[in-house]
Amino acid sequence: MRPATIIKIVLAAALILAVAAIAAAKSVNTERYKAVLADRVRAATGLNMVFNGPVKLRLGLSPRLSITGLGLSVPGSSAPLLQVDRIEARVGLLPLLFRQFRTERLLLIRPTLRLTPATAPAATAAIAAAAGIGLDRVHDDVVPATSFALGEVQLEDATLLWVTDASTPETRILLSQGRIRPESIEGGRLTLEGRGHWADTGFELTGIVGPADTRKRHRPFPVQLKGTISGTVVVARGSIADPLTGEGLDIVLDARGDELNDLLHRAGLLTTADGQTPPTIGPYKMAARLVGSVQAPALENIDAVLGKHDTLLLGARGSFASPLTGHGLDLALTAEADSLTGPGRLFGLDIATGGALRAGGKLTDSPTGGWRLSGIKATIGGNDLTGDLALTVQPKLTVNGKIAATSLSLSDLGLDPLRLLETVQTSPSRPAIPIVDERLLTNEPLALDRLGSIDVDLGITATSFPVGSISLTEAAATVRLTGGRLRIEGFTAKLGDGALSGEAMLDASDHTPIAAMKLSGSGLDLKRITSGFPFDGGRAELMVDLRAQGVSPRMLAGTLDGHILAGVNDTGLMASAAGGVPARLLTALDGGTGDEDPIHLRCAAVRIGVKNGLANAERGLAVETPRAAILGNGTLDLRTEMLDLVFAVRGGSAVRLRGGLAAPLVGGENTALRPFSQRPAATRPPVDPAPCRAVMGRR
Repeated sequence: MRPATIIKIVLAAALILAVAAIAAAKSVNTERYKAVLADRVRAATGLNMVFNGPVKLRLGLSPRLSITGLGLSVPGSSAPLLQVDRIEARVGLLPLLFRQFRTERLLLIRPTLRLTPATAPAATAAIAAAAGIGLDRVHDDVVPATSFALGEVQLEDATLLWVTDASTPETRILLSQGRIRPESIEGGRLTLEGRGHWADTGFELTGIVGPADTRKRHRPFPVQLKGTISGTVVVARGSIADPLTGEGLDIVLDARGDELNDLLHRAGLLTTADGQTPPTIGPYKMAARLVGSVQAPALENIDAVLGKHDTLLLGARGSFASPLTGHGLDLALTAEADSLTGPGRLFGLDIATGGALRAGGKLTDSPTGGWRLSGIKATIGGNDLTGDLALTVQPKLTVNGKIAATSLSLSDLGLDPLRLLETVQTSPSRPAIPIVDERLLTNEPLALDRLGSIDVDLGITATSFPVGSISLTEAAATVRLTGGRLRIEGFTAKLGDGALSGEAMLDASDHTPIAAMKLSGSGLDLKRITSGFPFDGGRAELMVDLRAQGVSPRMLAGTLDGHILAGVNDTGLMASAAGGVPARLLTALDGGTGDEDPIHLRCAAVRIGVKNGLANAERGLAVETPRAAILGNGTLDLRTEMLDLVFAVRGGSAVRLRGGLAAPLVGGENTALRPFSQRPAATRPPVDPAPCRAVMGRR
């Protein structure tokens, strides 16, 4: 046969096939197939399929099927599970000759998948069964025998919504591009690719799941996924025993990255003030095994490490039986840090302490809500702590429990009392012309804003309780913080053989904070107080009842009300105390040589009444030495820090102490006041033979 004849035969055959294919395509009635396809979807997935627009088949050598408006919904649900604006499909022409819809590429434009805890299992089953729908031939009285085959599926501008309940904001994930590609047109494993945004953060997802025809064989359903978001890499490997029901999860999860703070901040789990940079949290790595079902998942073999030693290194091992409900948490926690400075920076606190942190405990959920941290064992510098805590986060972070310590040093915890009056000076306004201010108390506002962010009810006991240079023992107190109101109740302690008790309050719930303190002590052994204290030894009695209000130390002092009564027997006055002023004053009064250190005192007593910041020591300052009996009289104006005191010796001379509290002047009885002072000068008091007893016994 000649070549020209062969070519003619081939062309004729091709023409016949093309005409037959076009004829087959024309014979397809899309309206009839819509009902059949909806039935097949309902039978395979249990979902209702609704066509909201026309279905058109455009003829040609490469036929294209277009659907405008398609919805899938769970029976009984008011909102659609899936809504697609438009679907474009490229259909193989020749397979139509054999009544086979071979979709080579299916494009879903602007699909929206809306998931809730109730509809998530149905969605999982539908996705798993989608590639297997219609692989069997359809044959009934409505349409001729036809089979379907689905190839690659592409997504464009897709949206995934997760709605927990009506009171919780929805989670929105935008998928700009997505692709689901089967191993072959007949099915097999599915290759997934996706790229999108969540919480203004880009992410990528790749992996393999399948094979697709899960209704017949290939169980369990294998899963292998990898995703990246905000520097976090998440890998999931495992299987699902029955993807149609979401039962039989067995997936190993692994997540790691250099820092977690950006992801937590975007997810709304970490908040910072305007203009502040979120703290660095990381690096981290977390592993767990996901078991159970889609409706009731559980996490086993949790092993997580977060942070590093120079900030805070956290470790967690255990399980979480029901993470969706927050029940069944059982984690062994550890925490380590070189000092509290690093953990303080994470919470925006300036904690200057060199003590290392080592802590551990067991974290479980509470039947009444929240969590319980039990079996706490911690060492922070020289402190060793044990106890149990209960934690809740709604409506605000609340901590309840008991802590016991063999040794509890506030300075090791970054709570040195000398630093409690430090103020917030982020951007203080300074005058153009510097003003000389010799006052000791600052007028900058106290840092009290954080008191309202947490509630506390904590019982504390300590065998040893050093406070600055004071060595207290057998200390106990209850600390309560509610709505910005801090109360220290039932405080008791021993100083040597003496007993100390009291309570304190700081109410920062209003614009103007209010502070109050009551303290009483008997038989206090001053030998237990080391450096920085003016007295050397002796036993003291103490009674303090003070109240003030103000936003700064200066304002608090200027509104102070109450009284102070204190006395000490058989002690010594350190010559260097208070810049040497008391020693010089005492030397001038009792005729000492000035070389004695400490200066021996038989007793000393103080009785001061305070009203609106004016401290009045009317015949309320007494000192007895082996050589003299001394009684003082006068005032200290805490609003201006100006004092005017007169000390008289029984049967002898008098000395006046006047001027600013920061640098008072010691002089004769007639020492002049500063020109701007309008207060009458203090007068010389009559001196009793035993002034200390008179001051302490006066009512």
